[in-house]
Amino acid sequence: MALICVYYTLLVAGPKLSLFAPTTYGLLFNDMLDHLLQGRFDVSPDAVGMEGFLIDGKTYSYFGIFPALLRLPLMVFPGWRGINISQISLIVAYGLSAILLLRAVHDIWAKYRTAPGDDLLALVLGSVLVLGGPILQFLKPSVYQEVTAWAFLFTTIFLVSALRGCTSEQGFTAGLLARMGLVAGFALLTRVSFGLGLYCSLGLLLSVLFLQRRVRPVHFAMFFWPAVALATFALVTGGVNYGRWGSPFTFANFHAYLYNIQENFVSPSIRQGNFRIERIGCNFLYFFAPIFGLPGNGGQPWLKDTCYPNWEIMEAPPASFLITDPLLLFFAGSCLLRGRFMLKDWSATAIAAGLIVPPLLMLTFFTVTFRYRMEFYPLLIFLSLLDVLDRMRSRGPVPYITAGQRVLLVTCLAISVVTAHAQLALYRISGWGKLDGTYAEYYTKRIAELRGPPGRSPNP
Repeated sequence: MALICVYYTLLVAGPKLSLFAPTTYGLLFNDMLDHLLQGRFDVSPDAVGMEGFLIDGKTYSYFGIFPALLRLPLMVFPGWRGINISQISLIVAYGLSAILLLRAVHDIWAKYRTAPGDDLLALVLGSVLVLGGPILQFLKPSVYQEVTAWAFLFTTIFLVSALRGCTSEQGFTAGLLARMGLVAGFALLTRVSFGLGLYCSLGLLLSVLFLQRRVRPVHFAMFFWPAVALATFALVTGGVNYGRWGSPFTFANFHAYLYNIQENFVSPSIRQGNFRIERIGCNFLYFFAPIFGLPGNGGQPWLKDTCYPNWEIMEAPPASFLITDPLLLFFAGSCLLRGRFMLKDWSATAIAAGLIVPPLLMLTFFTVTFRYRMEFYPLLIFLSLLDVLDRMRSRGPVPYITAGQRVLLVTCLAISVVTAHAQLALYRISGWGKLDGTYAEYYTKRIAELRGPPGRSPNP
């Protein structure tokens, strides 16, 4: 586990371990904390750049405030406002997530292992979780990825707790449910899409526990403490939203988005709304078959007239879950198709149902970016863990994995690991913002920007 964290550190900071090097909007959360301590919800224009929102002469950010609160210990250092810990924060969040996921796989293997094939199954799943798509391809230091990393950590804690509740003899105890409520609240305070998914999962889980009459009046705490946690963080988040946008239910006001104002661009969010079912087809293609950057008729990108009007931004690099995550798709699909675990335990079904919310939001959103792939992983990971667990505990002590199946598992693992590293490399050289032309045109221009001339600072 320590080696994984060291490897992540090298991927993020490089062999020179430049942990405090400048990153994209790396001092935004320092600035946000400075303003929060003054009772203000705006940020300095220079700290947020074109990612800001201009309202009544003040600039605001839509990022959750939890990463800003992480900077509180920095205040003991002189000049703390200029100390960039974005890379350290990213490494810590993703490193802890990897440790928790490996521990969950190990616990499943230790408890349910019955056949020699289970060793390979656990090894493959653990490896793909920490060296494949869910974490490794997102190790690009930036304000965007720091927020996502911490939201993913809170979600990982939630998933590991949910798995324990589904499999332990004690079931979902008051302490376990309170912990799930706490991390769901922190996720909401960090990244709303993750938070809404966990809120829905926990809400559905509590409903199932109530309907199954597992909770007696003496166990009132099982409902009370998670409800208090959810309500408290919802109120705090609503207060932040009100301070920023004038409404507790608004998480961003794209009418005031500086990027659109400076580009004189009328966003699809203004014309059509932030979320629309009609976008599902194009957004699905972006995440599973990104053909848009391929040249079509007249050299124009495929489906440019069909899909591009629905988006404010389509961001590089191209990526497909079918290539980066064949194993997770297989395990998750197997869990749903076999249905054995889900039908036996409605609590697991309730949790999985809530986890559908983040990917559904991304499939209907007016912007598609590489980092939005992360919203799909909690559901894929949870279903994969359940499937592997069910395979181990439902088999007798026989070597049920054939030689051909072993080769297939190892091959898919190799594909996931290699493509994750390739995606990280592409992500590192890709800039933020629109991809209007073909992939060839974009990366030819991007590489030229990165190479020269000296003293010129390319778009990060």
